[in-house]
This record gives sequence, structure tokens and C-alpha cells, in this order.
Amino acid sequence: MWAGFDANHTDPILVPSLNYSPARFPGLSIGAWLTFGIGEDATQGDTASFALDEVDFILYYEHSLLLKALTVALEFAWYHYPSDFFSGNGVDRNDLELIVYLTYALSDQTNVELNYRRGLDDGIRGNLVEAGLTHELTVIHDNVVAVPAILAAMSSQFGVDFRFTNLITKLPITVFLHDWAITPAVEYYFIPFDGTFVVDRKHIIVGGLTILRAF
Repeated sequence: MWAGFDANHTDPILVPSLNYSPARFPGLSIGAWLTFGIGEDATQGDTASFALDEVDFILYYEHSLLLKALTVALEFAWYHYPSDFFSGNGVDRNDLELIVYLTYALSDQTNVELNYRRGLDDGIRGNLVEAGLTHELTVIHDNVVAVPAILAAMSSQFGVDFRFTNLITKLPITVFLHDWAITPAVEYYFIPFDGTFVVDRKHIIVGGLTILRAF
């Protein structure tokens, strides 16, 4: 589920990832993501019960300004779609995208976000602008933290006219255990339009579980 597009329809997905941040270059990180579709939807071209649908490589750099109140980040992403389900995506099953993230801290707990995405080839194409607000809540000391968020996006990507794409509310709750972070989350999507490669449901609830291990 991304920017109003339901890439896996109603299937659950499994997303293992690896991220490396070199100590000599603060703010720089290199990451890789895999997306496995679980389940079948033959009417949508998804004929495998377990398939590698997407491979992402990410180069990311962030820097703090204004006494660390403002964080500016740049991300370059290469997306590769190896499965038949995703074969219609991108150019020759590949996409390139540049993302700019601006985060301003209103307080120690509250952030305002403004994100800009630009497709760099004929696959994604177009622009996406997303604005949002997050607020951190400590549930139990510093070991359990909730960060509710609300985000709204406008997009002209995937060859459509620039318009309001979706409204998202998120409620992740993270439990910190030594070097582990375990985050169950629920997200609500409001998608006010229909179209090609776009879900036909205006109201969607998505659940997820993220498990991170620091080395």
C-alpha cells in the first residue's frame, strides 16, 4: 500500500530489509528491501502463492539545521519488479525515484513533515507531495512508545492529473527490548477516487508488524 495504490491488492506481504549506516559518515545510510506477496489473485495477474514482487535499493542522507529543529533528507530509490504480477510496473520492470524529506520539530514530541517525490523515468513519472503531523506518546516509561500520525498526499505520478490522492492516519506502537524494536501498527486510508492501478475501495484499514534488530 503506497500513495493510494494497492500494489498487492488484498494479499498480505512480507518485507525483509537490511540497512547500513557507516559510522564515518553520519546521516548516510544504504538499504535494501524485498517484498514478497503472500496469497493469490489470479484475476489481477497474481498467480503465485509466494512470490518476490519487488526489490528496492535505497541511498539516503539526512542533515539537521536550525539547532536541529529542521531535518532535511534526500533519498534516491531504485525499484525492481521481478514477478509477473508487477511486470506492468516501471520501464523494463524498473523505476527510479528521488525523494526529499523535510521534518520540523514543533516540540520534543511533535513534528511537521513535508515530503516531495519525483519519478525519474517513464515508469513512476510525475510528482507527489505529502504533508503530515506526528506526535510521540510515551506509554510505559521509554520502553513503549506510540507515534500517531496523519498524512495527506497529492500526486501526478503514474500518468494521472495532479490531484488529492489519499489521507492516511497511522497508529504504530513500538516496544523496545535491548537491541530489538517491535512495532505493531494499524493504518486507515481514505482514497477519494477510482482509476487505473488504483484500488476500488475508498476506505481501507491495513495492519502490520515490524521487527527491527540493531547490530
